[in-house]
Amino acid sequence: MSGPAGRMVAVVLAALAVGGCGQDLPSATAMCADTNALVLIAQAVPDAESIPCFPEMPYGYRTTTFDVESGHAEIALSHAVVGLDAAVLSIGDTCVLDEEEAPVSTPERGHLEQHLERTDSGGIGGWITQGLGDACLVITLDLDHAQGDRALDDLDESWTLLSREDLSATLHAETDGLLGLDPS
Repeated sequence: MSGPAGRMVAVVLAALAVGGCGQDLPSATAMCADTNALVLIAQAVPDAESIPCFPEMPYGYRTTTFDVESGHAEIALSHAVVGLDAAVLSIGDTCVLDEEEAPVSTPERGHLEQHLERTDSGGIGGWITQGLGDACLVITLDLDHAQGDRALDDLDESWTLLSREDLSATLHAETDGLLGLDPS
C-alpha cells in the first residue's frame, strides 16, 4: 500500500508496537498539517477534546523533541535566539508543572491560567495552562533572554487548537476512509 493511506497505516502500526512506551520522534512536528503526529497525540490522550498545533511554525522556533506515551504527549520547541527548550507543550490527563510535585487543577474548557515572571535578563519564564475538556495543556516557558518578549509574542500568535472532530475528519479523508481516530 502506498501514498497517504500506506504511510498512515505504518504510523498506526508503529504506534501500536510501542504501546505505552515513551517514543522520541524528533522528525515529527506540532504542525497542524502533520496529521500523523497529531493522531499520535490524540490517541495518547483520548480525553483531549482538542489538540494544540501550529498552522505555521512560529518565527525562530523549531521542534526539537516529540515524545508520546500513554496518557501524555510532549513537544519541546527551541528558539534560534533564546535557546533549547524555550517552550515545552505538554498534553496530558492532568496539569503537571515541572516545579510542582502535585498536579494543579485543570482549568475549565477553553480557559487559560498563567504564571509568568520577568527574569533577571529581561526575558520571561513560567507556565500557562488551558483546559482541553478532561485533559490539560501545559506550556512551560524558559524565555530567559532579552528577546524573550518577542519570542513569547511569536509563539502566542501562532498556535491554535484543532478539534478532535476536525482531526478525525482529516484522517478519514487522507486515508480514503480506511482509518478513524477513535474506535466506533
